[in-house]
Amino acid sequence: TDCSGMADFRFKNPVRAQYVKMELQHTYERMLLDEIDIIGHTNLETVEGLTDPTPCDKPGIKEPHVEIPRPEVSLEARFPENAAPESLNGYQKPSESTGGIHDLVLLYNQHYKEGTGDYTVEKLYPYLAYLDREGNAVDTMFDGVLFLALNSNRWSNNNGTEVWRTFYTSGAPAEKLDFEWYLKKTFGEGGDMDALQETAELVAKDLNRSDYKVKTFIMAPIPPTDLGMGSRQVALEWYLNEVLSLFNEKNYSRVELSGLYILEEAITGGHQGLVQQIVDFAHTNGLKTCWIPYFGASGVAEEIWRTLGIDVVAYQPNSYFYDVNSGERLRETARQASSKNIGVEIENGPEAITRWDSFEKAIDYLDASVLYNFQGENAFRAYYQWVLGYERYCDPGKEDETFIPGTPAYERGRQIYESTYRMMQGTLKLSNRNMPKTPVVESVGGNAITLKAQQGYEYSKDGVHWQTDNVFKGLASNTDYSFWQRIAETDMHNASLISDVVQVRTGEETLEHNY
Repeated sequence: TDCSGMADFRFKNPVRAQYVKMELQHTYERMLLDEIDIIGHTNLETVEGLTDPTPCDKPGIKEPHVEIPRPEVSLEARFPENAAPESLNGYQKPSESTGGIHDLVLLYNQHYKEGTGDYTVEKLYPYLAYLDREGNAVDTMFDGVLFLALNSNRWSNNNGTEVWRTFYTSGAPAEKLDFEWYLKKTFGEGGDMDALQETAELVAKDLNRSDYKVKTFIMAPIPPTDLGMGSRQVALEWYLNEVLSLFNEKNYSRVELSGLYILEEAITGGHQGLVQQIVDFAHTNGLKTCWIPYFGASGVAEEIWRTLGIDVVAYQPNSYFYDVNSGERLRETARQASSKNIGVEIENGPEAITRWDSFEKAIDYLDASVLYNFQGENAFRAYYQWVLGYERYCDPGKEDETFIPGTPAYERGRQIYESTYRMMQGTLKLSNRNMPKTPVVESVGGNAITLKAQQGYEYSKDGVHWQTDNVFKGLASNTDYSFWQRIAETDMHNASLISDVVQVRTGEETLEHNY
């Protein structure tokens, strides 16, 4: 059964099968697997609801989301020891060396069965424009876009197992045909770069910014083989020339090529010569080079990027993906980045909308930007969000149509999106992780409803617009209304998440009930 793209998949009923095959595709050079449990039955007569295996209708099918209460959590518990922000001021800052980019979002435009790596204006718009809760563009968002891919659209047979053709030095090596596929997908007619240009045109129009441009980096993989050209150096030179030529042919008015991204996340001795070739090519053609190493990667402690002349580096904390103390890892990442004069990567994924543990980790990064001084102009930032993370955060209804304003999933997504924007602006405050109390109705009239006032709270009847007054007037009689409350923003903290909803029906025009 092919269930790729489905998180935490479980069969509804036991399935009749004699053998189980599992394929694990990952993006790391090493993956440790402790054990796999496959629970079976020896006596089929005792199994209730047994079914024959059937394929998933489509990869994106999901079970209805089941919301669970938020586990108790505090900022102090997440960050037990905090460094003084003023001591962390050595990050690489947005400048000429970063290509003028402040916030570079990674957009994976590789092949996915679901087509999530194929970019359109609709997908790209919430990345380039910051949208309010009513979908209106009010400002720009990410000023840099990095297109990169880990695999092509082809499989390779590896001893009876199908694996993707990959552009990095693990997995089944990509061939020239795969590189050509990627170049066409990125620069071809109606491709991803055309979509970026069209989106930038729309953003310029909607924001009335005649001078608006978005900057972009394009991946520069280390060829896994010589691609049939005699040497990897010749193959790399061919690919780099193709990128530059194809981009220049487009003559985009709203997209500026800022540089090349070194796809390998660790620089080993065997790769240094090819990385140097990428750097030299970029500098010869007036471009920058970017590297985003994982935590503890080869080349970080040794500061190999300085020797090679790499222009901009963002260090990955990786605490979003692993069972580590998030606060400690983020503090150590910040300490190393500040001491080495490099930037920081922000990491999250669409699962943060539906899962509290992922949400808390995503918020940890944002709180760390305040605690460790890498928000605003203080640091260059790259953003890993798997695919379509921020598009989903902006409008969580795209993840699930039941995620509407007032639902916990919607509020989680919007808090990440809105807090990320404020971090970019340098105005983010620490999160308030306390869950607000459910509103209590104090009185109901024909045209007004009064909620019980709570110190430090604010109130809403649509989950979007908020007021400090606990009295809602001008309501229609004999009409159902929904109300929420939250802990209001303070000098130190952002507003909390939204409370559970309380639903109330107004009375007759002149009737009033006191509770």
